[in-house]
Amino acid sequence: MLGISILCLLGMASRAEANWVDPSLATHLQAVVDRAAEITGMGFGVRVEDPVLGTGSVVAGAAQLTPPLPLKASDRFRIASCSKTFTAAAVFLLKEAGLIDLDQTVAHYLPEYDIPSNHVVTVRHLLTHTSGLPDHNNDTGYFDQMYLDHPETYFPATQIFAVVRSLPYHFAPGTRYRYCDTGFYILHLMIERLNTNGWTYAQFVENRLLHPLGLTDTLVPCATNDWLRTIPGEHALGYIPIEGTWTEVTEINQSWDVGCGGMVSSLEDLCRWGRALYGGSVLSSSSL
Repeated sequence: MLGISILCLLGMASRAEANWVDPSLATHLQAVVDRAAEITGMGFGVRVEDPVLGTGSVVAGAAQLTPPLPLKASDRFRIASCSKTFTAAAVFLLKEAGLIDLDQTVAHYLPEYDIPSNHVVTVRHLLTHTSGLPDHNNDTGYFDQMYLDHPETYFPATQIFAVVRSLPYHFAPGTRYRYCDTGFYILHLMIERLNTNGWTYAQFVENRLLHPLGLTDTLVPCATNDWLRTIPGEHALGYIPIEGTWTEVTEINQSWDVGCGGMVSSLEDLCRWGRALYGGSVLSSSSL
């Protein structure tokens, strides 16, 4: 898919124009992304923010194939599973407030949903991808086909979990690791249930994370923005190969991907987010 980004999070810096300490680094990085774009046909971006190396971005490839438009460092794009970092941070904010217990079960917090092994799977299992739950995104092509045929479709949680129940369980919770989008989809529902403001998942992420950090290019799918079916502002389009041809799939309702994907951001915002998260501006040291 075009618009995939490679991101360098190095040290501390403020928002600024390119200011490379050694311009040859930009030249070398540009050669890397140029070659990557040439080989894969994808758009690539790298941003460096470091007190020793300097600050700047390099990009290559197309933001749009027809008519062709080059990728820009300022373009927004769908950040896929980088969205999980916001979900995990939100869960730990609830933990620090005493509103969630990582060793409590899914059934305790979401008893109304028919989720496999919900009396055994814990919040910690979901966070660490050790739940063993089937993955509604990666274990089946159900949603891939649905969003290709009907990109406007809204998927409620009951439909997500119906798909999960139709798939085989992988292993007993806590016994192995297997990456699982479904776990983070469940976590977004817990965030909505347990925050004391009555906020939706999107409102919690916006009010506790995006707005305080000034992440103005970062967006969360929700009902008020049509689940980010369209990306506002200048952005990279998304494509997938179908029968040897790149097919554009940018405008897709993201309701099936809340908590585990679906967010939109930019290179600069993701750098700022990484610095804040790992630099202790979001969570206490005990949570990192």
